[in-house]
Amino acid sequence: MKSTGHRLAFKRRRAGSTDYALRTKLLRSKLPQLVVRASNKYVYAQVTSPATSGDRVLTSASSKELATFGWTLGSASIPASYLVGYLAGLRAVSRGIPSAILNMGLTTPTKGNRAFAVMGGAVEAGLKVPRQDDVMPSKDRLYGRHIAEYVKKVREAATPEARPTHFSRVSKEGIDIEAEVLKAKENIKRVITKEGT
Repeated sequence: MKSTGHRLAFKRRRAGSTDYALRTKLLRSKLPQLVVRASNKYVYAQVTSPATSGDRVLTSASSKELATFGWTLGSASIPASYLVGYLAGLRAVSRGIPSAILNMGLTTPTKGNRAFAVMGGAVEAGLKVPRQDDVMPSKDRLYGRHIAEYVKKVREAATPEARPTHFSRVSKEGIDIEAEVLKAKENIKRVITKEGT
């Protein structure tokens, strides 16, 4: 049987798992990358050094770790993403990594999404990341003020049956989300500073 000469594309390209054109640009830059990935439950951030043989992870952070810093709320929210970025940024800076470029993978770069919240936290921690400020989430969103406003509206709903169950724990326990973010940030800074000395 005669060969048609057709060459099958890489499996990750066929599956839509990797943007090879973008990956090539990132490899050619030879700069560290702030790699951000998010699932329905967690947010992950890594600072990696790209190489053709495979990326080397220099430091990482995950929203699974936030509980050790006193964060008891959702692990996939904008405030949690911001804290993950802050943690990853502090770890990178403490290890002598001054800057990185954002790698969102196949995530659609919509204004104010979780990847940009991670980047915002990393920048606040001192990691230099090239960015456009108009895509960053507002401070209100990073600190969870939008959730507090939503909970206030829910409490004012006419009947208990009409009230949605989103953020029910925040509503029932009267949790101040902004105070929780600031407390977790302070704990992260204290622990990472102590580790670096």
